[in-house]
Formats: sequence, structure tokens, C-alpha cells
Amino acid sequence: SVQFEPELPETKTFAFSQLSMAPFLKIWISFNGTFWDTDVDEIGYVDDILGREYYPRFTPLGNSYPGNPPILEAFLTGETGLRVAQQDPEITKQQIVEVLRRIYGDRVTEPVDITLHDFI
Repeated sequence: SVQFEPELPETKTFAFSQLSMAPFLKIWISFNGTFWDTDVDEIGYVDDILGREYYPRFTPLGNSYPGNPPILEAFLTGETGLRVAQQDPEITKQQIVEVLRRIYGDRVTEPVDITLHDFI
């Protein structure tokens, strides 16, 4: 724990005690190879049917790591992050593939792995 000297006023410690972090979920999904555009830093997606919070953005990690690994990263927050964190990872994988196929069509291959890390 953090301690201050001199101690903070009670109004400040009370205010700090009221702070909380919103649910936050990080997802890594890996493939055997890339099917997405490798010259972009972000892949965005908005759909009226699926909704704005339905995997709205992917980051290709290969642009940042040696060897250009075929991994996409997604972040979800709020109620969507809570819902996805509690569902079976296989369902999450299927949902992500559905979104990616809306963007890239038949070029999308089946994922080989999915990793979820929640900060909930």
C-alpha cells in the first residue's frame, strides 16, 4: 500500500476510496498466418446489427513485435467486457471470427488460440 507523509487530508483519502476501475478485457487471438492488411495499425469495425461495442477494434500485434506474429488484439470495456469475460472462450472466438469475416470475407482462417486477460 502507499503511505503519504504527511498524511493526506481525510477529504482526499475519502475521494480516493471512491475511485474504481471500469471492467477491462484484453483478448489475443492468434492465427497460422495473416489475412489482414499488414500495413495498418488498427482495424476498426462498426455495425448497426451487432452494435458498436461488439469487437469494435483490433490491433495487429505483428507490427510491434519481432517476427511479425499473426496475432490480433482486442479490448472490451464496460458491460460488454463483463459479458465476454464470463462466457466460454470458444464463443468469444466464434464471435471474433464472425466480425473478421464481415471485414475480410473468406480470407479469414480459423484461429489457433485465444487468450483472455481481464482486469475486472
